[in-house]
This record gives sequence, C-alpha cells and structure tokens, in this order.
Amino acid sequence: MNSLAFSVKLLGVLIAFLMTAMTYFALEYAINHSKAREITNSILLYKTLKQELHSTNISNYLNNHNMKKLTKDKALSILEKASFVIETPIYREVFESGNISLYLYEEYYYYSFTINDKRYYFKNLEKADSYILYLFIAIAFLMLIFTSISLYIIKALKPLKVLHKKIHTYANKSEVVLVESKKDEVAEVSDAFDEAVKRIENLENTRTLFWRNVMHEFKTPLTQGILMVHMLNESSENKEQLIDVFDRMQIQLDKLKELEYIKADNVELVLQEVSILDVIDDV
Repeated sequence: MNSLAFSVKLLGVLIAFLMTAMTYFALEYAINHSKAREITNSILLYKTLKQELHSTNISNYLNNHNMKKLTKDKALSILEKASFVIETPIYREVFESGNISLYLYEEYYYYSFTINDKRYYFKNLEKADSYILYLFIAIAFLMLIFTSISLYIIKALKPLKVLHKKIHTYANKSEVVLVESKKDEVAEVSDAFDEAVKRIENLENTRTLFWRNVMHEFKTPLTQGILMVHMLNESSENKEQLIDVFDRMQIQLDKLKELEYIKADNVELVLQEVSILDVIDDV
C-alpha cells in the first residue's frame, strides 16, 4: 500500500523504535557510567586505607567523600540482602581478588576491603542514581514528543481526506460543498480544485445553454418546413421526397441530442454483446 497515510504511520513506527532504542542505550550507558564511578571510588578508598589506615586523614577523607565506616555485624546483615554492583561473575572475582568488594542495597553503595587480613566496611551516604525515575521521565518526554508529532501530522493530512471526499462527490455528479480552507499547501490544492469545479460548472452551464439554443434554432424551422410540406398541393412523389428529407434531418438532430446526453452522462448505457455481422448490416 503506497498511500501517504501508510507512509506516515510507517515513519511514526520507525521514529518510535529509534526513540526506544536510544532511551535503552542511554540508560545502559548511564548505569555503566555510575558503576564505573563507584568502582573508581572504591579503588581510591582502598589505596587511601592501605597508606593511612590508622591516620586521622581517613576520617577527613570519609567526611569529604560522604562515606562512613560500618561495624562488622551491621555490615554483614546488610550485605546478606545486597546485590553485587559488578554482575558478571568473572569480572567480580577478578575485582574481589584485589581485596575489594562492591555492593548495592536500597539505593546505597557499600564497600568491603581486606587489608592485613582484616575486613573493613563502608557506606556511601549519597544515594545511587534513580534510573527508574529517569527512565519514566525520558519515556514520558519521548511519548509526548511522538504523540505531538503524530497528532500534528494527522491534523495536517485531514484536509486531504476532505479533498478526496469532494473529488469523489464531484465524480458522482453530486453537489460539492466548499470548505473554508487554511493557509497551507493542501489548502492551496483544495482551493485550486474548488476553482476548477466552479469553472467546469460554468462551462457545463454555458454548453448546455448553447446546445439548447442550437437545437431550438434547428427544430423551429424544421417543424415549420414539415408543416408547410403537408400543406402543399403537389404531386405525391415530390411531397414524399420532401417529407423524407425532413425526416432524415429530424433523425440527425435526434442523434445529436442523444450524443450530447451521452457526453453529459445523462444517459445510462446498457452494454451487451452483438455480432459483427449485425453491426455491418446496421451500417
């Protein structure tokens, strides 16, 4: 189906698919970027702990980076319910082999470090990014844009349906209702069609009036001639010849009249198969 409406709908589906794909990849990128940031933070904290484990600078570092140290019991109770930030097992094992573990629980990141055979636990006091909220906002925004574009296109194509109805109405010899148009390309086509309809109607009216006058000018003297012939006191042979001439003229006028009716679509033709011999005999 090569209609304009179908093409617009297909374009809308393609745009919706592209928007969905872009949203998905953008969300994946944001999640991976956030995880990479936390991995970097955990590595920096681990290096700081190894260098200054018993220094007061650790407290300052934790305060400056919105982190706090957790007790072992509290940390273990939380980590039992937490999920791993690094989901791929082989990558997680490689990362944990460096004495670092990273967890996520109730929108907070938790760090676990092994230094000198002793385990330390920390919590990032800043909440993790709310990707679900961002996702819903992005989807709502994209759907709003897509819906607005779709409604605008549908509204822009609506005059085409009106124009199609007008053309169909005119083709069926019905009265064409002229619709108030707007200032756009489709409206210009509609206005041009309206002007064409008016001109064609004027030409039709002029042609009809012309044929009426022509038929009247032919029929009047022909009728007078037939009456005069019947009133003549001439021999039957001459009189019959004149009557035959006038009859043939009358037949020709009737054929012209039928031809005009056919051209004006005022005669419904009944089509049927005939033999070529019958056509030759009629000729």
